[in-house]
Amino acid sequence: MKEGKGIRPIVKSMTELLDEDSAVTKRELITLSRTYIQAANNGARDAVYKANEDILKGYKRLSTLDNRTCLQCALCDGIEYGLHEEKPDLPCHPRCRCLYLPKTKSFRELGLNIDDLPEAERPWTIRKDGNIDMGGKKIEQVGQTKGTFKDWWESLSDEDKARTSIGKARGELLKEGLVKWE
Repeated sequence: MKEGKGIRPIVKSMTELLDEDSAVTKRELITLSRTYIQAANNGARDAVYKANEDILKGYKRLSTLDNRTCLQCALCDGIEYGLHEEKPDLPCHPRCRCLYLPKTKSFRELGLNIDDLPEAERPWTIRKDGNIDMGGKKIEQVGQTKGTFKDWWESLSDEDKARTSIGKARGELLKEGLVKWE
C-alpha cells in the first residue's frame, strides 16, 4: 500500500505470503485490502484537515452514490458535524467507502470580499447486480447530483430504487410515508 499499489497487486502479494493450507479466501483478502486502503486514505485526509482547522467549520459525511452502498452508509450520507464535535470513525465497516468532506469557512469569513463557489455535483452510478470483487461490474447508468443519497434515490425509477440497499419493501414504506429517512 505504501508503494502506491492498487488492489490487484496487493491481493496478489498477500496471496503469495499465505500457506497452501490457509483458510483465507481471495474475497477476504480483497475486503482487507479495500478496507485498509480506505482507512489509510481517511487517516491522511484527517491529518490534512487537522493541519488546516483554522479555515474549517466542520465536516460532512459523504457516502458513495450507487446501488451497492449499504443501508447504514446510505442513511448517514450528508450528516454534518461541527469542527470539534465527535463523529464516527471511518471506515465504519469492511469495504466502507465513506469519507468526511471538510466544510470550509466562507470567503467572506476568511476576509475575502468574493462570493463562494457553487456546490459541486457528485457522481452516481447504477451497476449490474452481483459481486464486484476486484473487477467491477458493468456500469449501466451514470449521472451527477448535488443532493444526498436520499435525494439521489428519490430521483431513480422504481426499478432502480428496488436495486439499492433501501430495497423494494423499504421503498414502499417510504413512498407511503410509513417510515421517514430520518
